[in-house]
Amino acid sequence: MKHGNLNARNGTVTVCAPVTRRPMAERFPASGARMSLWDADAGALGHAPRANADGKPMRMTKPGTLTNADASPRLLVSSAKLFKDRAYIAAELPAPLKNAHFIPVARNDPKTLQRERAGTVFFLTPVLERNRDTVAQPLMDRAFEKVALPEIPLFNPTSPGNFCTLSQKDCAAGETSLIGKWAVPAFLP
Repeated sequence: MKHGNLNARNGTVTVCAPVTRRPMAERFPASGARMSLWDADAGALGHAPRANADGKPMRMTKPGTLTNADASPRLLVSSAKLFKDRAYIAAELPAPLKNAHFIPVARNDPKTLQRERAGTVFFLTPVLERNRDTVAQPLMDRAFEKVALPEIPLFNPTSPGNFCTLSQKDCAAGETSLIGKWAVPAFLP
């Protein structure tokens, strides 16, 4: 069956094929979370976490620490609330991050972080192809390196927009960084 639209001004009829609408359950995850444009087709990277084999080995021998005036460090475990201003809960975390600490800063606001102890610090953030709100490029511009660890489905693991890459940098004590949205700052104790 053909459908048509009548243009009342000039009397023309435009014939078009019927539109098939997918049910809401197919367009949105079971959790009811809002999907981004990248989630609709998983972006250029697909639904599987990227291996990040081109990254650097994770440096764990000289851990640094981070501080923030608005939040205290917490243990990074499954079920931890990741952001001060959001209810996002950490999903499964890989073994190399066992015993890591993080700072639950606000997700969207700029945040200033200070290195209290010299050593390696980390940030978890998606790559741009996954999520437009990433800080991956600004971190790379500040000499952070991608870690050779597969992407981590940090929260809402059905959404590839939340798959995070771990970045690392050896920092001096007292060094500060202003970070935009969104990233989870972390360090090893």
